[in-house]
Amino acid sequence: MNQAEVVTQKKPLGRKNYGHIPHLPGSRMGPGDHKCHEGQARIATEKARDKNDEVFVQEKLDGSNVGVARIGDVIWPLGRAGRPAGSSPWQQHRHFHYWAHENRERFMTVLQDGERLVGEWLMQAHSTRYELPHEPFVAFDLMTGDVRTPYDEFLARLDGHFFIPELLHCGEPLSIGEAMHCLKVYGAHGATDPVEGAIWRVERDKPTGEKGNKKRVVDFLVKYVRPDKVDGLYLPDISGEEIVWNSYPAGFSAETGRGGVGRMSKRELLVRLTKKDFEIQTFKAGGKGGQHQNKTDSGVRIIHKASDARGESRSERSQLTNKKLAFQRLTKSPKFKVWLSEAILELDTGKTIEQRVEEQMKPENIKIEIVEDGKWQEEAKSE
Repeated sequence: MNQAEVVTQKKPLGRKNYGHIPHLPGSRMGPGDHKCHEGQARIATEKARDKNDEVFVQEKLDGSNVGVARIGDVIWPLGRAGRPAGSSPWQQHRHFHYWAHENRERFMTVLQDGERLVGEWLMQAHSTRYELPHEPFVAFDLMTGDVRTPYDEFLARLDGHFFIPELLHCGEPLSIGEAMHCLKVYGAHGATDPVEGAIWRVERDKPTGEKGNKKRVVDFLVKYVRPDKVDGLYLPDISGEEIVWNSYPAGFSAETGRGGVGRMSKRELLVRLTKKDFEIQTFKAGGKGGQHQNKTDSGVRIIHKASDARGESRSERSQLTNKKLAFQRLTKSPKFKVWLSEAILELDTGKTIEQRVEEQMKPENIKIEIVEDGKWQEEAKSE
């Protein structure tokens, strides 16, 4: 199947790519949005049903909902409605079509036949501008039909191939106020406007029917959006201004979706790190709650292979939370900061630190000074 056939087919999956997540009480709602059931709000933000519930809270990103489906050996970049992104009238979606095909091998590695990876395409500013510290696609769901993959399995399947929304919390229910406090103002993805809100993902261990066996499932999702959010604030149809690009690949043309005009953020992706660049170690450690002391491998140590920078956390009962804290400590370590500075400088100059030192040590670049009459003076070079 060639690319032209991919672009012209109506709905490859015969369905939407992604539905709408219901809103928590007090959340800003737009046309077509709906509230969640009061019981769901209680489970997500106040009190779990029992020990089988686990709540994950992530930063909500403000872009365009997209996805990539795999059917056989063909990938299908899609918009929210399930139509091919390449046939969209919107430039940002045509960009996504080409970007997805340029990254086909990454999608093929993650996806099995019949699955789709859903995420947010942050290339164009909608109501929030970003100076993105990463590529514009952020994946948040791996789906087959209406079935979502549980969070831990989702992480394992991605295996560092794609960026995901910042995890604010996992474990017990988390109130809206606590979630917004975790977000601060600008979140973790380079927002230069106040972030939109948060997503609550409630998972549950359900009995399989076999004695003692349970299966983890994603029970439901709910969201909270700031009441003062203005929908589409930076979209040209609303603002009357030109497109605001958060990220824009060089050399793209408007006719094909590979180009256009508009304002662009100052930040660009310089260095990309994946799970393969790190060694992750787990160990038994005491977390909160005395009965759990030293019984599970909840402690995490992360080592950046190139710099030998390390981060460690053992303070939380959740291994996932400790992993997040360990990674944050690693990125703040002096060793990692030195390595990152050198990596960026090498990209900028095209020379390693050894090459730069060698260049500076050439005779014509060395200046010798001597003390004469109490003053430092440059020594005259002999012919």
